[in-house]
Order: sequence, then C-alpha cells, then structure tokens
Amino acid sequence: YNFMMDGKRYHGACKTTDPKIARKIELEAMDAACRGNCEYFKKKKTVTFKQAIDLFLEYSKANKLSHKADICQSKTLSEYFGANRDIETITPSDIEKFKEFLTIRETEETIKIKNPYFGKNGEKKQYIYKKIKIKKERTNATKNRYVAMLRKIFNLCIDNGLLEKNPCAGVKYLREENHQRRVLEPDEEKRIFETIHKNRKEYGYLEDIIIFALQTGARRSNILAAEWKQVDFKNNTIEFLKTKSGKAYKVPLTTRLQEVLKKRFAESETSYIFTNPSTGERYKDIKKSFQSLMKAAGVENFTLHCCRHTVATRIIEKSGDIIATMDILGHANIKTTMIYHHLNEERKKKAIQALE
Repeated sequence: YNFMMDGKRYHGACKTTDPKIARKIELEAMDAACRGNCEYFKKKKTVTFKQAIDLFLEYSKANKLSHKADICQSKTLSEYFGANRDIETITPSDIEKFKEFLTIRETEETIKIKNPYFGKNGEKKQYIYKKIKIKKERTNATKNRYVAMLRKIFNLCIDNGLLEKNPCAGVKYLREENHQRRVLEPDEEKRIFETIHKNRKEYGYLEDIIIFALQTGARRSNILAAEWKQVDFKNNTIEFLKTKSGKAYKVPLTTRLQEVLKKRFAESETSYIFTNPSTGERYKDIKKSFQSLMKAAGVENFTLHCCRHTVATRIIEKSGDIIATMDILGHANIKTTMIYHHLNEERKKKAIQALE
C-alpha cells in the first residue's frame, strides 16, 4: 500500500499475492492512519515458516513418540510453503490448496523382472530388481494428519506470541473412510504358520513375532522395540512402557508365549527380544516381508496391526470382559475398546445367518 493522508505518506508491504487480502490490509492501514495509531506502522519482526517448524519440532521431540515421522512430514510442509515465508501471509485458502496438492505423491517402487541376459555368457541371475517411479494417491486420513500438524504449528506460534490468529481455524478435516477392523480367522492363522514352516529360510524369523502379536495384542512399534527388561518371568508378565496413550501397562504372558520367550532369552545376546541376526540390531520394520508372507499364505488385507484387532475380538468373544480387554490393549478410553464389542455383535449376526 502507498497513500497520502494529512500531508504524510504511508507505505508498506502487504506480503500477499491475493489482491483482496492486500486491499483489506491497505484499508486497515488507512484506518490506523486516521486514528493516529503509530504502533500499527512500527516494523513487525517477521517470523519465518522455518522458525515455526523448528518450534514445533522442539515440542514434538519432548512430547511425542512420532517425532521421526513429524520430521519427515515437516520437510513436505517446508518444501510447499517455503522455509523463508512469513507465517502471517499463510491463509486458509493456501491450506486448502495444500490439501489438494497432497492428493498425489511421487515415490519409488522396486519391481522384480526377468533378466534378459539370463543363461548368456554365464549369467546366473534369473531375475533382477529395478526401481521405477510411480504416483500414489494419499488417503484423506493422511491429508488430515498434515492439517493437524499445521494447526499445532500455528497454535504453538500463538502461545509464544509470534502469531495472532491460526489460519487453520476455518479449515475442515476431510471425511475419513472407516475401514472394517480385519480379524484373523482360525483357518487363515493355520495357513500362515504352515507357510512359515514350509519356507523357514525366508519367513522363519517372523514366526515368533506373529505369535507375540497374537498373544499380547501389542502395537507393531511396541513389539519391535520390546526389550528383555520389560519381561518379568517370575510373575509371567510383560510391561509396555512407551505407548500411544502415554501410559505404561502390563500384559500377562500366555503359556505359549512363555515358552517362546524363554527359548529366545536363552539364545539372546542383545537387550532386544527380536533382533536381526544380519545386523545385530532390532528390526526397524517388517512390512514388506510380512506382506510377502500373507501373499504366500493366501491371506488378504491383513497387516501386523490386525493381530491387535484379532486379540481384542477373541478376548471379547470368549470372555465378554470389556474392562479386561481395555487393560490388555492399554486403551486410555473405554470407548475405543467398545468398538470391538460392537464388531463382535456384528460377527454374531453374520454367523447366525448360517441357520437361515
């Protein structure tokens, strides 16, 4: 804006490319000039988006288990909005455009193809692996996680006196699809372990991990990070410390799991229950090998987290004890546990149809 009033010139940057917003800022400046509000025209200290991100990551490191994931998501935010952008210039419209931008992401995928040189000049590799670029669509749930992060970033800026209004205040979350919680059927469980026994060299290490998951109902992160110090063989319990709810909880060990853990403990040379023999470190992720096993066993749409759903459903089916199920799963709110009760009722209705 640039205008004269009572013989005095007022000018300043609106810091926006939107003409409507620029006009609004100009009118605010004119109003301030009319009222003699000199404070309005004092140069404000610019707070960059990078400074806002850094403030959030400090908070995340101290308070969240998903800190590493937050670092990854914050890079996407910085690339889109610009690290040096003034946070005051970010509008609800910008965030709506960001949601649209998130829809498609470009990533790399490794594919297995036949080696065209196999058998020629002594070439022994029948297959080769090639990386290709593919485009994938993000779910509404993923988009909402980004918006939630932005909302928290701006709220932290407001709490620290760096911003007056949160541009996410008028931004609505997208509707998320409530997928049915997948439960492992007895025949599917049988096929999984039969496949492991037939292909022990490829899938053998997954056997104890799956048994652990189906006997505790623990989350994947808690399973892969489990240490021997959490196991109490005297009282036959295992305690999960770093949990999603932030509260530690104990789960009794079943007879089957006791046998598995005692055998592993006798052979273990590290502090972790599940260790990669190739690296000597704990497993970071087993997603690809787990999905490969499910495909070989003919079990569709089943992830390691579905073992948690399976445990909850089985306990309620056999005992009907909601409180015990809540304690075993480490839920902070009984409403979460009640979802499995409703799921069990639906399974009953479906089963009774066999009598029609």
